[in-house]
Amino acid sequence: MRTGRWLGYWTMAKCPYNATSMGKAVAAVQKRADALSLAGFSNLDAWVKETDGKMAEVLRGRLGGALATWAEIFGEAEEDGSKGRAKKVAAFVKDHIAPVHVEILLQNQVIFASPSVERVKCLWYGSLHEYMGIVCDLPRLSGARFELFEGSSDALNPDSTFFGLASEVPSDLLVSAYSVIESHVGRLGSFVNQWLLYQTLWDTAVCDISAAVGDDVHRWQGLLVEAKAARSTLDTSSRRSEFGPVVVSYHKVQSKIIIKYDAWQKDLQGCFANVLGTELVSAHDRIVEAKRRMELVSLEGTTAEVVGGVVYIQEMKQKYKLWTREVEGFAEGEKLLRDQRHSFRGDWMEASRALGAFGHFEQILNKRSETMSDQIPALQQRVRLEDRAAAKKSEELLTAWEDGKPLRGSVGADNAMTALAKFE
Repeated sequence: MRTGRWLGYWTMAKCPYNATSMGKAVAAVQKRADALSLAGFSNLDAWVKETDGKMAEVLRGRLGGALATWAEIFGEAEEDGSKGRAKKVAAFVKDHIAPVHVEILLQNQVIFASPSVERVKCLWYGSLHEYMGIVCDLPRLSGARFELFEGSSDALNPDSTFFGLASEVPSDLLVSAYSVIESHVGRLGSFVNQWLLYQTLWDTAVCDISAAVGDDVHRWQGLLVEAKAARSTLDTSSRRSEFGPVVVSYHKVQSKIIIKYDAWQKDLQGCFANVLGTELVSAHDRIVEAKRRMELVSLEGTTAEVVGGVVYIQEMKQKYKLWTREVEGFAEGEKLLRDQRHSFRGDWMEASRALGAFGHFEQILNKRSETMSDQIPALQQRVRLEDRAAAKKSEELLTAWEDGKPLRGSVGADNAMTALAKFE
């Protein structure tokens, strides 16, 4: 009798981990218990209790080992690419996990994954629970299967299966098994979300983007560079990606996204070209006007004219750095559009014209700045002399006013008005 039991334990411990083999091993021990029950074995309840406990111990070990195998094969460590491991993984997937085929589709201008990532996660959990169910769904040993009425032996096994073993295995094994699923689902979700982000192409109008960016040429350049970089990720010959037993196909939506993206990118280029063209003309006109006024600046006229010229030169020197960045940005923006093969309209003003006008402005500004620097001492002396003369004249005027202001009551109105007119 002991030999039969130990043979059953050994079979449960060594047989392949699948429902058929494990079920046969448990059924063999149950068959032995049925034989003892039919034979009227007096200590059957004690035998069943002892044997069931030993079975639970063996099956607990099998369940723990199975969870460790699950975590090992589908763990965070990447496969080493060897044929032996690939075959091992393929056999495990075939036996215990149903393959899932996810498609990235576009219908009614909406991009979606079928089935969704959440559905794939549920399928993976279901596969893990079925994998654990190979042990947990096994029937517990019973010594009363042939009794017509419920007896005391049923009280020895209140649970009909080994479901409770799931709570008895080390928690770290359960955490590892579930963490593997979360890891793969996380990678799958990140990959799917990259495709779902292209929904923006259908949800966002180019005019809204243009309004948000405004007339900032540098922001427009950054936007076009990013758009081109994102477009390059679509240029791949791959049609599918694999995440464990999950295969993601995206060839059906890829061509549609490329067509939409190219049209969207072309519209962005058109909007930027309009902004750049307007800013180019405006900047060119400002620079030409500043150059014209700079040529008229005189540092040899009256003091008011000289001071006005100095103020204007200083103002232009402050704007020089800003305009330098502007014209350089215009040239870079035009080059970017040419690199992206944009077709310019017929009345397009070349950035070189603005650069040329700015070069002439720069030359005149430098000459006027040098002249101003050379004449600053003389100009300062001239201002001081005129300031002294003005102060002296003001003092004389105040003195004359004190002496000649019409305050006496005997002064007639005509004489008073004549006196006041002298000080106007």
